[in-house]
Parts: sequence; structure tokens; C-alpha cells
Amino acid sequence: MKKAEPTENPNGAEVNGNELTPFDAGYPSEEPLAGRWVAWNRGARKILAVADTLDELMGALPQSDQTDCEIGMAPGFSDRVLARPLQLMPGESPDVLEDVKDVIGEGCEQWLDTPHPRLGLRTPRSVVGTDMEKLLRYLLRAYRLGIPT
Repeated sequence: MKKAEPTENPNGAEVNGNELTPFDAGYPSEEPLAGRWVAWNRGARKILAVADTLDELMGALPQSDQTDCEIGMAPGFSDRVLARPLQLMPGESPDVLEDVKDVIGEGCEQWLDTPHPRLGLRTPRSVVGTDMEKLLRYLLRAYRLGIPT
């Protein structure tokens, strides 16, 4: 399958043609989506909820919509998300590298050194100990829930 070229949407976030395509429809452009969690109904191409964290998104999404929606993080970075303090979830280690080993398992060393699109093509290892470490934690949370990132 050919990879689609990224395009710009009205919200200013880069969107890949193979994923996250509803981000350019049905959402007011005055509030940027970049780096935020989004739930949408793929069939209706309608955004159902937007939030800074996955927990907030799930809380904002009506229970009836939770089984019939797609969830993803919009490409890019949100200054609002980066400015928020990170709260560790139950079962998370204060050492993010321990969580990487737990979530990724075998192959975690290679994963840590592979540029990731959700980290602006930085490697997960390079964001450890920086203000972007929380984005790495959000990725790990999504992996735990089986949400592709």
C-alpha cells in the first residue's frame, strides 16, 4: 500500500491521508487539534470529542459512542498539553524507562532509538527527562489500551 503524503488541514495540524482524516471536518478551526486526543465516528466523519488527555477524552465521550468510534492523537504538539502537569496513573512507574520495558517488552531498546512521528520524529529515548517526556507517557498509555499511535 502506498503511503499518503501529509497535507495541511484548516486547524494547522499535519494530517496523513491514511489516518486521522476526519480532523479537517466538523470541528471549529479556532481551537487547534495538534497534539490533542480526538474521538470520531468514522462513518459519519464527525468529531465526537476532543481533549488534552486520553482520560479526559474518555470522560467526555458518551458511553454510547465509545464502542462506535475511532480514537487517536492529532499530529503535532499542543502547548496546552505540554504546560499541564503530568499525573501518574495507577501502575505507572516514576521511571518512564521502566514503563517502556513493561509496555513495549522485547525490542524496547530498538523502539527507544527509533524516531516516532508522535514525538516530532524524535526518538523516545531523546525525550526522556525533558518537558516532552509526558508525550512519551501518553503514547505508552495509548499502547496499553490498544490504541494505535
